[in-house]
Amino acid sequence: MQSDLWSRARYAWQEGNYPLTKWMIIINVATLLAALFRAPVDQWLSFYAPWSLAQPWRLLTYPLVSVNPIGLLFYGLMLWWFGGSLERSWGTRFYAIFFGLMSLITALGMSAGAATIGVRSFNIDNWLPLAALIIAWCMLNPEQEIRIWGIIPILAKWLALGEVLYIFFVYAQMHVVLGMSALLGCAASFAWVRTRGWHDIHLYSSMPSRQRSQQRIRKPKPPRRDDDFSLRDLNPLERLARARRKKQFQRLFEDDEK
Repeated sequence: MQSDLWSRARYAWQEGNYPLTKWMIIINVATLLAALFRAPVDQWLSFYAPWSLAQPWRLLTYPLVSVNPIGLLFYGLMLWWFGGSLERSWGTRFYAIFFGLMSLITALGMSAGAATIGVRSFNIDNWLPLAALIIAWCMLNPEQEIRIWGIIPILAKWLALGEVLYIFFVYAQMHVVLGMSALLGCAASFAWVRTRGWHDIHLYSSMPSRQRSQQRIRKPKPPRRDDDFSLRDLNPLERLARARRKKQFQRLFEDDEK
């Protein structure tokens, strides 16, 4: 009985092909709980520009720190929807590299901005690297309609513009230099997507890696039935993609009849 439950739990975890996104959400939940119990998570993992440059691991750990339950709720949902979609498309390895680079660029840019205006310690929110992921997804799917909170329809390209304006004005209230510095990650994400031509190219899941001498023998996964429920069914982006594939399939039949 226990082995059966473990097998189901492991299958549910592996289903969807976005393990890194799941781990990032879990670690953010763990840091929130640790902070509630007075653990010095902020002192170990958060990034304060430019002071934390002396502890370089913080350049990559600050997106994993959440200290506010409401903020974590929205952060987790956005990471699940947009980050999970990108990880499935690119593969976990390239997705991890991209997210790490966005975190580095954002932290270094904010450090340069803070140093320019003479700020010794300025906390960087974990939302900024996630914003770069959202920009990448929106630029790859600019005409895709998204419904905010399931009600307000908006094209992905306008969502990206709104994200950029929101970030700029939030940080520009403190100083315009910080507003511009906060957008460096988004700018790098936009430039990379526009110049690398990632549309419909399944290249990144097959990036070179070291070959293992002995590969693990994995048991075949049981086939998924149409009426089986999974966490992916709750993702509105997956429902939009499924509806788009259905329309394309229907057009094929209409063209054959003509």
